[in-house]
Amino acid sequence: MKNKEQTPQLSENAVIGSPSLNFYTRPFKEDKYNGWVRDARGNFVFEFEGDFDQKGEYTEGFKELTEQIIFALNDLEVKPIEGLKLTLKNEIEIYKDEKLFVLIRGWGNLTGIGAHNFSGEKASKIQDDFVKWFFHRVCVDCH
Repeated sequence: MKNKEQTPQLSENAVIGSPSLNFYTRPFKEDKYNGWVRDARGNFVFEFEGDFDQKGEYTEGFKELTEQIIFALNDLEVKPIEGLKLTLKNEIEIYKDEKLFVLIRGWGNLTGIGAHNFSGEKASKIQDDFVKWFFHRVCVDCH
C-alpha cells in the first residue's frame, strides 16, 4: 500500500483522455464520511459501498483499499493493484468477493436539465467509458 503522504503526480486539469472521458477531471477525491467519489470539478462519479462488521465499523483493509483505488485513478502511470479481482454486473455495479463494492453514479448530473442536460446516449457513453477506464487503471484480473 502507498504511504498516505505519497500523492500521484498530476498536472493541473488532468483530464482523463478519450473524448467522452474528458468530462471528468482528476484528481478524484472521496468524501470524508459517505464513500462518494467526485472529480476535481465536483462531479459525482461513483461511490464505494461500505463493507461493515457487526460493530458497524469498516472491515479490515476496506479503507486502505479505497485509498489505493483513488491513488491508482489519480496517478499518471497505470499501476493496477496486485491481486485485486473485480467483476462488473448490470453495467454500473462493480463487485468484489461477490459483494457490491463500487456503484457508478452521477446519472442525474449528466442528464438533468438543471445540470449538464446530456442525452441518455451521451451520458451512457460517458459512464460506460469511465467503467472501462476504471477497470484498466485499478486491476489486472477484472471481468
